[in-house]
Amino acid sequence: LTGASCASLGLVSGTLSCTSTCNFNVSSCINGGISFCGNNVLNAPEECDALTWANGVCDACNVTCNSGFTEDSNHVCSGGTTTITSCPIQINNPGTYNLTSNLTSSGTCVTINSNNVTLDCLNYKITGNGTWYGVYANTKNNITVKNCVVTNFSWGILFSTVTNSKVLNNNAYNNTYYGVYLAGSSNNNLTNNTAYNPGGIGIYLMSSSGSNIINSNNLYYNSKGIELNNGPHNNNLTFNNLTNNSANINIVSSNFTL
Repeated sequence: LTGASCASLGLVSGTLSCTSTCNFNVSSCINGGISFCGNNVLNAPEECDALTWANGVCDACNVTCNSGFTEDSNHVCSGGTTTITSCPIQINNPGTYNLTSNLTSSGTCVTINSNNVTLDCLNYKITGNGTWYGVYANTKNNITVKNCVVTNFSWGILFSTVTNSKVLNNNAYNNTYYGVYLAGSSNNNLTNNTAYNPGGIGIYLMSSSGSNIINSNNLYYNSKGIELNNGPHNNNLTFNNLTNNSANINIVSSNFTL
């Protein structure tokens, strides 16, 4: 501890120790008044109250962000690049997230719970067990999913009520039902994706998904290459390569521009 104590860190009393990563463990320090640093309850004026902190460290209940990350007004560290090494993963903060190896999953692999997220798989593969979603986002804005190989899920990539987002350069194959699925999602760009899902649908839009760009995608050996069903409107489908699908484009109660 090199002479450090709870008191020297500005806390009132208690026993200071070290973590395995050579940070101070203040879980047994008392911070005075109603504020107890280390009790996993955030009391003013604490910035954090945990031994771990996403993309940073929580020392003596103060946040220090890792290099490349910026602390916002809520003491969230964002803006840098985070490596995903296993499934499942919940992305709860803005920023860029990369894969550095192939991953396997027994359920949904990546769930995006924050706006302003980029998931770049760097062409690594995410393999499921025939259930759930490879990548899932619900009610989010400004999401980018790119360079992912997603296989053996029920749904490869699913956006539900997602806006102003991008699905780029992905390969969704051998998924049971859908390669890329948009439900109630608008103003998104799906470009240069490949989907071949025998028995399934390559790209599927439903439930008032509107003003999406579906451009330069390669869709083959699907039951349907592209399907618009139950309300999608004003979607722009251009320069897509649809071959050897049972039906290349299927339209039900929808409108679009080719």
